[in-house]
Amino acid sequence: MSTLLRHLLLSAFLLSSHLAIGQTQVQPDDSITTDAIALTGGDSVKYFATQVVSITGTVVGTGKTEGKDGVISFINMFRAWPETPFSITIYRQHLPFFAPIEQFEGKKVRVTGKVRQHEEKKTGALRYSISLRQPSQIEILD
Repeated sequence: MSTLLRHLLLSAFLLSSHLAIGQTQVQPDDSITTDAIALTGGDSVKYFATQVVSITGTVVGTGKTEGKDGVISFINMFRAWPETPFSITIYRQHLPFFAPIEQFEGKKVRVTGKVRQHEEKKTGALRYSISLRQPSQIEILD
């Protein structure tokens, strides 16, 4: 094999390795779709558990809590927690895409994603959330 060909192959390998190491891995999210159901209220989200929705409203607060896998961030629309049954969740590995989450406070936003239902541990109340994984899932409207 010629020296030039070896150098080209080695350069291509090193470049691809460098790009793979420098990139943040984002898992494909089945929640991004153009067929999302449009909602404008947090109370109605309970009727769309497991479905993809696009919900528009004003962010009334943000917060963070320590979970078993690290910090979990929350964005609340319409009403402050715990009065709202719906929250937007950002797990530790995706937080750099949305930091600082305080940038969304008081803003009208549109969030698109799959609605997940879970039972609150302390009260047993059903709660609903959309997990943000990609920046394209949230859009600041004003």
